[in-house]
Amino acid sequence: MKLQQLIEQGFQARHDLNCAETIVKGANDTYGLGLDDNAIRLAAGFGGGMCVEGACGVVTGITMVLSALYAKERGHTSPEMKEKIKLAIQQFESLYQSTNCHNLKENHRDEKTGCHGLILSGGEILDEIVGAR
Repeated sequence: MKLQQLIEQGFQARHDLNCAETIVKGANDTYGLGLDDNAIRLAAGFGGGMCVEGACGVVTGITMVLSALYAKERGHTSPEMKEKIKLAIQQFESLYQSTNCHNLKENHRDEKTGCHGLILSGGEILDEIVGAR
């Protein structure tokens, strides 16, 4: 099953997760990252734009997942990781013209489903990038 499908099937609501947690935990389950609960909990503070409507939690979650998959020992020694993250952010920005939580919530958050569409797009972007590895 792909991450996008997992998200479509209510993964976020079933586990009571924020946007960043949904991406990281969902990717862990989908791609077998081997992250334990403590590692997944690191994503908690990135939801809601790092709790201050700054950088989108979907984007920071994607960054964490691609780091887990492609970082060698350190970020500065992992050019493939950097390329994958840049690609993911470019794809997200091309869809929504922003990676800022405040702007995204203003324009794309739904009263009933919250940021589900943004999270779904994040899952699709990761599936595309990770599927190419």
